[in-house]
Amino acid sequence: MSAQAIGERVDALIDSARDVLAINNRVVDREVERLRVSAEQVQRNIIVLLIFSTAVALGIALALTRAIARPITEIDAAIRQLGGADFSRPIAVRGPDDLKTLGERLDWLRRRLVELEAEKNRFLRHLSHELKTPLTALREGAELLHDEIGGPLSSQQRKVVGIMKDNSIKLQRLIEELLDYQRALHAAAALEVRMVSLNTVVHEAAQPHELAAQAKGLRVAIDADSATLEADPDKLRSIVDNLIGNAVKFTPAGGSVSVLARASGDQTLIDVIDSGPGVPAEEREAIFDSFFRGRARAGARVEGSGLGLAIAREFVEAHGGRISVLAEARGGHFRVALPRRIAA
Repeated sequence: MSAQAIGERVDALIDSARDVLAINNRVVDREVERLRVSAEQVQRNIIVLLIFSTAVALGIALALTRAIARPITEIDAAIRQLGGADFSRPIAVRGPDDLKTLGERLDWLRRRLVELEAEKNRFLRHLSHELKTPLTALREGAELLHDEIGGPLSSQQRKVVGIMKDNSIKLQRLIEELLDYQRALHAAAALEVRMVSLNTVVHEAAQPHELAAQAKGLRVAIDADSATLEADPDKLRSIVDNLIGNAVKFTPAGGSVSVLARASGDQTLIDVIDSGPGVPAEEREAIFDSFFRGRARAGARVEGSGLGLAIAREFVEAHGGRISVLAEARGGHFRVALPRRIAA
């Protein structure tokens, strides 16, 4: 074979190789493009899957949080209900079995507290009645001795009899206040509501305290609107009576007591303000608790059962209102806010 023929064959092989290389490059480019498209598709799918998974995870987390938070919130509300001495509403907790069981135990505790409260009230009623009968005889006997019905007494004997008489009167008054408180607890649930003149009730409640105020030289000022409201007149009178009596009791000689009663929108406000020592900030909530008398103040010799303000609070709340102690620079300031129309 001649050199020219060999050269032509070599050129043909080179051309064939070039064609093969070109074809190979095109195939590689197509595969690379296909892989790039596939990679982008996979990337998009991963992003979509990640977003979906995140959304599902958040949904599950929110559902679990709600499922756990709701019974915990219900348990917290139940504990606050018991702490507020509200035993009327049953306690039910929804959620996992262990939390439901805890709710059932709280409801058992509520029922038990209701039973204990009833037993306490029954015991106090019976005890008060049992004490009242012999105490009345003791008081009458001390008065007979004091009046020397059984014969003349020496000065020392008269002093002893006077101490007996004073303390029997004091003890009888405490027992009567205890009975009044027990009656108030039951009466608060049965209001005899009718239209009441605010001015009339306030003046009627203040009248019994005129002599005590005059004896201490107190200046008593009453400013009451002629507005009307729906209320139980006896219980409203008892509320104002307790507040005025409390003010007269704690106001030093020569001081002043002001009673302001007015209608304000859909509310009736009754303020009793005195120039006494006032109520310390730490006692403004506890002062309405039963038998609470507060800490003794220097030079103070005021005695009582600590039931007057507790009775007032029972009657105020029975009307759907609230009673509070307002912070003042000097003296005591009690405010009663009652709705002018009682909800059915």
